[in-house]
Amino acid sequence: MFLIIPGLLGRALPEADEINYLPRVKIPTLMLNGKYDYRFPLENSVKPFFNLLGTPEKDKKLILYNTDHYVPKYELIKEVLTWCDKYLDL
Repeated sequence: MFLIIPGLLGRALPEADEINYLPRVKIPTLMLNGKYDYRFPLENSVKPFFNLLGTPEKDKKLILYNTDHYVPKYELIKEVLTWCDKYLDL
């Protein structure tokens, strides 16, 4: 699974709250985020989101860029293709 610029949004109804479903995610997960994101601050939103994932540590990866709410297109493509090569054996 690829997550491009995800983060915790705050409190929601229980059926839509990330805290309830992120621990159930067990598949390999790649997250790409900007360090200076105004919508999903690194310490309060991105890292907690990543840490809540139920995916084993060896199968999840967080890559941070020196950007805000944006991931450079070339970097996104490169990382996603590398992830696919590793987990999908394409």
